[in-house]
Amino acid sequence: MKRKIGEEVSDCLLCMLCNEGCPTGVDLRRIVPLSRYVYEPRGSHGSMFLTLLSFSPLLSWKYSGVRTDESSEIAFFPGCGPVFDTAFKIVETEPYGNYSAMGRDRKYSNMGYAALKVLNHLGITPRLITACCGHDLYYSGMLDEFEKLKEALKELFSGVKLVISNCAECVHSLRDLHGIPAVHISQFIAENLERIHAERLPFRFIYHDSCRLGRYSGIYEEPRKIIEAFGELVEFRENRENSRCCGVSSWMNCNSVAKREREKKIEEFENSDADFLVVSCPKCAIHLDCVYYEEGGRRRRDRPNIIDISELTAMAMGLYSLEEIPEKKFEKGERSHHFFIPPPGEKNPVKYVDEELRNSLFSCTTCYYCTSVCQMGHRTPELIERFRRFFVSQNLNPERHRAIYRNTLETGNPYGEREEIFEEREDAEMIYFPGCTTKFRMKGIYESTKKILEALGVSYSVPKDLVCCGSPLLRSGYEIEEIRRKNLEILRKPVITSCAGCHATFQSDYGIDAVHIVEVLSQRVDDLPLKNLEMRVIYHDPCHLGREFGIYEEPRRIIEAIPGVQLVEFEENRENSRCCGGGGGLRAWNPSKSQELARKRVEEAERKEVDAIVSSCPFCKLNLQSVTDTEVLDITELLARALKQNFS
Repeated sequence: MKRKIGEEVSDCLLCMLCNEGCPTGVDLRRIVPLSRYVYEPRGSHGSMFLTLLSFSPLLSWKYSGVRTDESSEIAFFPGCGPVFDTAFKIVETEPYGNYSAMGRDRKYSNMGYAALKVLNHLGITPRLITACCGHDLYYSGMLDEFEKLKEALKELFSGVKLVISNCAECVHSLRDLHGIPAVHISQFIAENLERIHAERLPFRFIYHDSCRLGRYSGIYEEPRKIIEAFGELVEFRENRENSRCCGVSSWMNCNSVAKREREKKIEEFENSDADFLVVSCPKCAIHLDCVYYEEGGRRRRDRPNIIDISELTAMAMGLYSLEEIPEKKFEKGERSHHFFIPPPGEKNPVKYVDEELRNSLFSCTTCYYCTSVCQMGHRTPELIERFRRFFVSQNLNPERHRAIYRNTLETGNPYGEREEIFEEREDAEMIYFPGCTTKFRMKGIYESTKKILEALGVSYSVPKDLVCCGSPLLRSGYEIEEIRRKNLEILRKPVITSCAGCHATFQSDYGIDAVHIVEVLSQRVDDLPLKNLEMRVIYHDPCHLGREFGIYEEPRRIIEAIPGVQLVEFEENRENSRCCGGGGGLRAWNPSKSQELARKRVEEAERKEVDAIVSSCPFCKLNLQSVTDTEVLDITELLARALKQNFS
């Protein structure tokens, strides 16, 4: 079987690294939490931290050595640093399993303490609000618990006009999920740098962009402005909007893949000659620090080397020191208005569904661009397809997808065609599976493929009783077990197909090591008698053939083997190829959006004045040719055109 893109053990970090390149702008920030709600929230470390966060609103704490004012209209929200510090201390001394990276001498709550020291020095005596913002509850799928917390927090923020927090996740959660005006401490410090009198520190600092502060909030320059004011700034190779996630989000994904990514980040840090790695989110510090605390790990350090932007600022101002990092600066508070979040009753996922979410879910073309850029290799299209099954079960899926399902059950193909197309040969060595689009909409591909196979002397059969492979149904959220069973009874010989979607379905959903026609032709194109074709063509990589299975060079070898044909490349090609918009059920459900994507693709081909756009998928051809006057050819059609007439 071919190696499919991605990692089976990974989960979505919701870091949004894939967002900019997503062809339809799928809103994973809403889809992923609700899918986790439907299919049970979970977390790493035995879900210990998610359970703890259900209790954390009970906890109230205060910092020593700082000034606060309960009547202030400016509030400081330190996040859950004290909760995590307490948990680490407990796990360090109690037998809660192999949490070898839990016991820490570093106090993450001191990031909030340092921020308060800076605020006090700048004349701000804020109201201290100690509670859980619910970020991890929401993104892990504990939506009912989050809604209860959200309602309870309204009273705490009564009379507050501005919230300042040292936690990037809290800023995002308060601002975007609660609707509370919130800013990050780095924004406040950067705006007040002229009021800060401090000595430059004799250190080099490398800055890690937090996903929630960077890609979610667009805050990139403020932390850098602060670092450059107090020391020397060093950059990671991938920074700002291209920054790599720390590897764990909402305590969801602590596994071998996450550890690998953390190790890469720390490796680059230690090779950068920077003295400290600076973060803007306590959770990033916690996760990156794991490298130094894991049992059996190879990395050790003499002092804490990962600090928060607030700690850096307080150090430069003489308000804080490295020696204070391990010291506990908080104690239990007196307030008792916090509450315990009880376990929810019966779930009702539909109450969280609206038209905007539904449209976003069914806009995904399952093109695997997200997986190709994901540092964790998360197969987001598989999450999308699984979640669509829930929508199908609730009759919330598009009617046009239901029509495709009915057609396939009634006629064996999504188009509802009743024409029988087959060429059975009992002594054939291979089965040619054209696919429904090839048979009923792109018959030129069907005839060209047969012509080439015959020219190569390949013995093939197109069995009569084959039905749709089920790809259109799977991508739109339907089960295909009966279809799969029926086809498997027939597919008892090696399978060759000319459809990228069929190829992917056989590989991933049937367990059949089917080959795509380009794999055969790339090895045997030199055996074909080819005439000269004076053509300038551009090749479009189908998503399910290219990104999903890494088949990039085979079609190019075929094209370059044709005498006289000049191959031109799209600016975005191979793993960076842009989706044509035809897959994932988008063309059936929202043809205008599908054609919009196709139009973007063909505009470049038209500018380059090619004679033809060539692809290796009938569905790509179908969608691309619907928006351009430039000829669109399947690679088999191009090759068949080059065959000499007397090839036999």
